Amino acid sequence: MNARSKTIHLMSLSLGHIFVIYLPLAWIGVLAFGYTGILAAAVAANLLVVLGALIAAQSVGLFRTRKRLIAVPAQAFSTA
Repeated sequence: MNARSKTIHLMSLSLGHIFVIYLPLAWIGVLAFGYTGILAAAVAANLLVVLGALIAAQSVGLFRTRKRLIAVPAQAFSTA
């Protein structure tokens, strides 16, 4: 993303990852499981971000495979 002059977009994705996904999961994790919950929240947050990145890359054509691993949301809900 930085090579494509999209640094603001990349920074917003990174901040969203931290504040929208990781911190709430870490808070719940620490209340439920202590330090192990924080580690589990970090793993879960990163897996969710990878899933979102795969969906985004497929939807714009940057990630192509013979068989679709993930149905792109726009194609999954189209009625045509």
